[in-house]
Amino acid sequence: MKKDKIITYMFMMGIIIFCSIIYINGVSPLDEAIYNKKWYSFNVGDGSYRMAEISNDSILLNGFSEFDNCKEYSYNKKDMIFNLDCDKKIEYNRYKDGELVLEINNKEIHFFDTIEQSYNYEFNKYFNMSEGEFIDSYSQVKELILIDYKSLIDFIDEGKRFTLILNGDMCINYECYLFDKLLEKLIVKSSDIYSFNPSNITDDEIKKLNSYSSDLLLDYNFYNSNYPRVVIFSDKNVVETFLIKCDGFDCSKYESIK
Repeated sequence: MKKDKIITYMFMMGIIIFCSIIYINGVSPLDEAIYNKKWYSFNVGDGSYRMAEISNDSILLNGFSEFDNCKEYSYNKKDMIFNLDCDKKIEYNRYKDGELVLEINNKEIHFFDTIEQSYNYEFNKYFNMSEGEFIDSYSQVKELILIDYKSLIDFIDEGKRFTLILNGDMCINYECYLFDKLLEKLIVKSSDIYSFNPSNITDDEIKKLNSYSSDLLLDYNFYNSNYPRVVIFSDKNVVETFLIKCDGFDCSKYESIK
């Protein structure tokens, strides 16, 4: 009888130990590497960078307006959830090799410890190719419709209606190459779209263009901007001019250019 009690006791202890192991393995503590640094997530919807900062007891989120009044948290290791002091919750999914994944508003958000990693991750995810591969795929589009300064003046003097895309060596934003993909579609629909590289435009050439319209400013930066510029000509004058600024990676609002 005593032996049976010992066996039963050992069996129960075994179950307790087994359950404890399962519980411990199921608990996910926060990795120390996530603390006290800035984590970035590129927002493909508007081109901004969201940011998260986490310490031992506080969390700061920028770019998530609904969390503006949230600061302190308690962490539920079992459920892997930050319970914030503003009655909101954030789920801690994982951390590995400089990538922190949080679930915010039922959406998985990938944060990285550098802006470049964040941008490259979202770019690859959105276009299913790297930034370099994208540039290689579409960089020739502008070359197909490239005109020189003399041809530009001739077109203006003819009074024809045409659209000019200015994209020079000062163009540094992602629109400078993202727009090339849309431009490929635009030139199929219209034969009156041309590109011009203003990188080496001279003061005299700028003055000549300004003589047609005051909308063509006497300013080198007007032509060679940080963003691609669209100038629409008709009857030897400028009908409209604007910079290409996409909504994050979405440039579709310019599909009607012609």
